Amino acid sequence: MSHYVYIYSLKSANNHWYRSFRFGPSVYIRTKRLSMNTHFEVLANYYAYDFEDLSPGIDSYSIRYISCEDSSSIVLGRNLSLQTKVKIRYYEQGMLFWGEFAESPQNSSNENFFKAIIFYNTDDDMSFGFGARYFLINQKNIGLYSMNSSAYYQISYAPETILNINFDSGISIEFRGWYEFQKTKNDKNFREIPNLLLLTRINI
Repeated sequence: MSHYVYIYSLKSANNHWYRSFRFGPSVYIRTKRLSMNTHFEVLANYYAYDFEDLSPGIDSYSIRYISCEDSSSIVLGRNLSLQTKVKIRYYEQGMLFWGEFAESPQNSSNENFFKAIIFYNTDDDMSFGFGARYFLINQKNIGLYSMNSSAYYQISYAPETILNINFDSGISIEFRGWYEFQKTKNDKNFREIPNLLLLTRINI
């Protein structure tokens, strides 16, 4: 919890209290064939302005979300493994009435991300993988603002490939590429977007 106070009176309309409540448990599992790291989070942020009753156009607001993230690795064979990543988040923002500890929801956002890659590890410090990824975001107005039709969504999916090379000198190089098929609310057809990422690590 913190209180922001501006010294100069010309900016005092922005004086506000910031309160944040967070609950974030995690689960770690590691066995001979399975490694899993799962994190849950519930977060609520409240911004209450000191002089909102005297300053038109300045309203207190809240931001809340609940999310779940998971990274897992499963050994399928001597040189074969499956790696997955999942992220799910639901977000809401609304007008805040701190005195009554109530709010009027304004908009929400739902995000989903899934990725699965099968890796093959060679015996000479090299591995390559192939899989797919999927992403969806859906934003809309809710509560009293649901009559407003301003909504947005984006969906995309892509095949993905990864190549990792580790050198005896301690340098490692990763090539990552995915060919994305993306579509938004206003698109009639999917757009095709190629992506290429080069990552180099040097141990000092």
